[in-house]
Amino acid sequence: MIRTASTVSVAAAFVVAVLLAAMTRAAALPTEQVARGGRRPLPPATLSCERNQLTSWQGEVRDYRRTESSTRLTIDTDSETVEELSLDFGTKEALRPLFLIQGRPFTDDDWSRIEPSPGQLKEGMRAIVWVCLDEQTRPIIDWRPDEVGRSIQGFLIAS
Repeated sequence: MIRTASTVSVAAAFVVAVLLAAMTRAAALPTEQVARGGRRPLPPATLSCERNQLTSWQGEVRDYRRTESSTRLTIDTDSETVEELSLDFGTKEALRPLFLIQGRPFTDDDWSRIEPSPGQLKEGMRAIVWVCLDEQTRPIIDWRPDEVGRSIQGFLIAS
């Protein structure tokens, strides 16, 4: 095959287009990466602990209690374990940095996406709970309302 400047530039343009498409997709899904044919969550950038000190629980929230100064939940994980988390805080505003929604910062408008009424979680709500084992970094809950009602073993299903 004879290569000319135009074949090389077409090939280079194709490579650039593929790379741009991959980067655009990665930007659209900031907390997930493709792994072994499925989606594996990436930890939030706001977590300061080292990855070897980090674990996550992903699954359906079975029990949820939120007051003005605490949130408690039990999660049935996709790994078939049951995990519990208790977060204490001073105000509802102090809670917001500990919550994400679909991998993005949680806002006051997001409460209606996870709670039909204050303190009552939507049935079937899924979450990823990020826990640092360093005993210094506060856990983060990434609420996944777009996955409500899905029974998933091992991987997230792409929407």
